[in-house]
Amino acid sequence: MYNMKPRIDLNTPSDLCSISLPDGNDAGTMKKTPIKDNLEACFYFNSDGVTLESLSNKNFDDQIKTQAGKPATKDLALKNSNYKEFEKLSECILNMEERNIPIVYILGKTDPKTPKGINFSDNYQLSSARAGNLYLELTRMLSRNHYNRLRDVQWRIFPVSSEDTATLFPGDREQHCIKLGDDPLSNHRVVEVLIESSVDVASADNARRETSEMQVMDYMYFSLYTITTTGYGDIKPITPYAKLICSLENIIEVYFLVIFLNVLISFKDLRMAKELSAEIQKGLGLARKK
Repeated sequence: MYNMKPRIDLNTPSDLCSISLPDGNDAGTMKKTPIKDNLEACFYFNSDGVTLESLSNKNFDDQIKTQAGKPATKDLALKNSNYKEFEKLSECILNMEERNIPIVYILGKTDPKTPKGINFSDNYQLSSARAGNLYLELTRMLSRNHYNRLRDVQWRIFPVSSEDTATLFPGDREQHCIKLGDDPLSNHRVVEVLIESSVDVASADNARRETSEMQVMDYMYFSLYTITTTGYGDIKPITPYAKLICSLENIIEVYFLVIFLNVLISFKDLRMAKELSAEIQKGLGLARKK
């Protein structure tokens, strides 16, 4: 009657996501690469900057050509790195399996000393603003791409003031956030991002319900709470045919309630009619003698 076949197999181990990375055999091509457990990214900022600056690969290449073969400036390298990291995060979140709920950790950092000429009283406020701006850029990206589980994403934002040892990454942090050019503090003015995932419990529970496991009592249970508009949500129709049957059942439900209420009213009217008839007979002296 109702096809509850799951769309995913929970018994199969799942990667976090798959993203496009340069092919090791051919640097000019990209290939889909599975990411196992988590995805790391590092975003750079200027000493007094709080907004995320980036360039597309095309714009970066065009500006490199105008420099007549000179190495990329720190500013261009910063913007291009941010662009590539942002594309990597976007692709990972958008391509996650339905059962995976993204958990996004964002750690904002600053220079060891508060930069001059900024509108923030201390480094904590500056790092908080940088982490907040990256969070806004990510949510805007997901919204533009019509990501239907945006409200399910779990955000963990941690601004820090000047703690050089604070990091989201295992091992040596400088392997993840490298220095740009000859600026020794470029990898301090960063926002670190780490993406993990958790399993959507509701999706997992629904996915475990194979068609072969559905019993008669399951169908009766589903029909009863559909007709009574309870709707626990532990069983859901998946196929178009199952949805059609549920729609018809909802229509029948309306008539069922109407008929049920009419029966109750008719019983009440019958009782009142009997009482009225007894009163009339009593008044006319026609009541049956015992």
